[in-house]
Amino acid sequence: MCGVFGFCGIKPDADLLQEIALLAGTRGPHAHGIYWTDENGNHIRKGAGQIKPAILKDVMPALLIGHCRLSTSGTYRMEQNNQPIVCGDIAVSHNGNIPDYLELSREMGIALSTCCDSEILCHLAGRYGIEKAISAIKGAPTALLLLQNNQLTVFRKKLPLYVLHTEGSYYFCSRAFEDAMQIPEDEAITFEGGITHGNLYHETL
Repeated sequence: MCGVFGFCGIKPDADLLQEIALLAGTRGPHAHGIYWTDENGNHIRKGAGQIKPAILKDVMPALLIGHCRLSTSGTYRMEQNNQPIVCGDIAVSHNGNIPDYLELSREMGIALSTCCDSEILCHLAGRYGIEKAISAIKGAPTALLLLQNNQLTVFRKKLPLYVLHTEGSYYFCSRAFEDAMQIPEDEAITFEGGITHGNLYHETL
C-alpha cells in the first residue's frame, strides 16, 4: 500500500519532516510528491521512484501533504496519475482504493483528468464537502489527507495513520514514528492553520 505524510503548524522541524517522509517512502517505491503552502504561495513537487530528502529542500510549509506511491490504478509513469492530486483549491493524498470510481464519476457528471481513482475525492470534496468524499470510499480501507484553504482534514479506516503534536505543530505519517499516536478510525478530524494563496507553482524533479 502507499505511504502518506503531512504537516500542519507554524514552522516544521526539518529533520522530523524528512524522517516521516522517508518512513512513508518505505510503503511506496514507484513515485512521490508533496503539495504545500507557505508565505510565497501554493506549490506542488513530484518525482519518479523512491522519495529522497531532496524533495524537501527549501520547503518550510505552513501546511503540507505528501504521497509515496505503490502503483495501482493508472500508470505511475505518467506524472498526472501520481499524488498529491490537485483540483481547484483542494489537494488530496490518499492510500487505498475507491470502489467503482469510474461509475461514480459518470453518475455525478465528473470529468476525470487522470487515471488515478483518488482524483474523485478532490471533486466530491469540492462540490459536496469532505463527508461526501469519504462516503465514496464505501468502507474500503483508507488513509486520507485532504488540504483545502487553511484546513488539513485527516481520515482513516483499517489502514494506519499516526499523528504527533509538538510545539503547536502536527506531523502525520502512515508509518509509526516516535511518540506518535494512531488517529481514531472513522472520524474526519480537521486541523486549522497555514496560509492560502491563489497561485500554484509546479515542479518536477
